[in-house]
Amino acid sequence: MTSSNVAHIHDYLRAVSSMGEFETVADFFSPDVVVQEFPNRIAPQGRVRRAANLRAAYEQGRKILRSQTYEV
Repeated sequence: MTSSNVAHIHDYLRAVSSMGEFETVADFFSPDVVVQEFPNRIAPQGRVRRAANLRAAYEQGRKILRSQTYEV
C-alpha cells in the first residue's frame, strides 16, 4: 500500500470519527459503493447498505453514538 493510500485511509477514518456532516464522509465513496456491516450491538444480524441508503444510516448513527474512534 502506498503512503498516499495510507493517508487517504487516515483521512477517511478522521472524517467518520468526527461525526460531522454526511457530505464529509460521502466524498470518499463511489456511486456504486456497497457497505457490509458485520454483526454488532447495533445490528446483531449485520446488514448491507448501498449508496442510496448511506445518508440515512449515517444520520441514524450520529443520533445513537456519542463517539467513535479508530486506532490504526
